[in-house]
Amino acid sequence: MEFQDCQSFLPRSDPLYSIANAFTSNVGLNLGTVEVNGIPYYPINEEGSIGVGHVVSVPFGTWGGGWADNFGVRDYWSQTTEAGANWYDGKYGYKFGWSVPLVQSLGVEGDTHAL
Repeated sequence: MEFQDCQSFLPRSDPLYSIANAFTSNVGLNLGTVEVNGIPYYPINEEGSIGVGHVVSVPFGTWGGGWADNFGVRDYWSQTTEAGANWYDGKYGYKFGWSVPLVQSLGVEGDTHAL
């Protein structure tokens, strides 16, 4: 009988798991944010807000490291780029994508590419 429901709570006996998950950290950088709130009769969102932001995240730890970049204009455009390496999970790569939140309710989806 296997205890798959409890597997996440059972200790792992793999010594590499302990090394790979000894610590995880993250550095977040806000490279610039501009926001205007309370625009009268603004039909796009109920707060009457529009904003532009550029945020970078750099996660790292004993498992490896990475980089994520997000640039967007609220309700209109979002663009994401990520790169990373995780030696324990064997995941290495780069991906980028975009979306247009304003028209997602109409079925228009963004696109993500992984290399």
